Formats: sequence, structure tokens, C-alpha cells
Amino acid sequence: MGELVVNRQKRDDEFAVEHQRHEEESIAERTRREREVERTMETMQAHIDNHMSMVKAQPVAKSGLELSVKLVALKDDDDIESYLITFERIMDVHKVEKERWSHYLAPQLAGRAQLALAALSIGEYDAIKEAILTRYNINEEAYRNQFQTEKRKEGRDES
Repeated sequence: MGELVVNRQKRDDEFAVEHQRHEEESIAERTRREREVERTMETMQAHIDNHMSMVKAQPVAKSGLELSVKLVALKDDDDIESYLITFERIMDVHKVEKERWSHYLAPQLAGRAQLALAALSIGEYDAIKEAILTRYNINEEAYRNQFQTEKRKEGRDES
């Protein structure tokens, strides 16, 4: 019976040692994973910081005409809708306050767009855009007519 007690004690000791070793391995693995997550977070933060420094380095036009890109003047054969969309994107990218957009747009206009602007005072961009589109007969009715024309073309093409 004494030998059974000794064997049981020995097994219990071996189990305790094995359990302790397993605990230490688990802690080491958890620590390794935490360090890996920290390194990943540091890398991500470095990327974010780098991106933010590039964003901060881009000029923000608040007063005067200080864009880092040259605006292209509108030509008679330009598509006015595409021109205005491109203009708006440039203003957004350079973080120009919308109240100043008309000041950047006015010098670039020519032809019908310039005539539309001449009837207004330089002010709210949306009003100027609306006047220009009206001068080019671009409105809901024009879109509706264009859509109907395209539908009729498709109908003829299918027959």
C-alpha cells in the first residue's frame, strides 16, 4: 500500500510539473501573440501617420488663388457637365471652401458659360452652376428627351 501512495504522489507531482509547463507555454504563446499584435498596430500607426503627414502636406486653398494644380480653361468644344464635375473634384481634393469655388471657376469660363456668369454676380457656386447648365439647355427636360431618343434608337437597333 505504501508503494501505491508513492506512485500516486509521483504521478501527482508529474502532473503538476506538466501542468506548470503547459501554463508557462500558454503564457509564452499569449505574450508572443500580444507582441505580434503590438508590432502590427505600430506598423499600422506608422502607415496612418505617414498618410496623415502627406495629407497635411497638401496645400489647403483658403484665400487667394493658391492651388497646386493649374485649372484648365473651358473651351467651346468641352462637355460642360464633365468640366464642372472635374472642377468640383479638384476643389474637393484641395479642400477649397465651397464659398470660394466661384472665384476659381470664373476666370476659367468662356463662351456660353461666361455669358451665363455675366448675368450674375460672383457668388454662390451652385447658382452659377445652375445658370451655366441652363445656358447650355441642360435640365430635366433635356435629360428626358435624350433618354427618349436613346430608347427609340435601341428599339430600332433591335428590329
